[in-house]
Amino acid sequence: MSVELSANDLLTATRINFLKTLLNYIDSGKEYQIMQFLNSLENKQLKESWTFAFQQIKDIYNLSNM
Repeated sequence: MSVELSANDLLTATRINFLKTLLNYIDSGKEYQIMQFLNSLENKQLKESWTFAFQQIKDIYNLSNM
């Protein structure tokens, strides 16, 4: 059995995964998982955008020095 997902479905699943990983980072303060996620992204624009969002979260939660 094969399930076909549209590009929109795949992007939505990736966004959900990003948010879960980001929330995990906020709870733990450990960057490894979020960095692995960001480095796995092939879309340059998405990677840049979400890296910027990640940096903003680090600044907002004052996690930059951890």
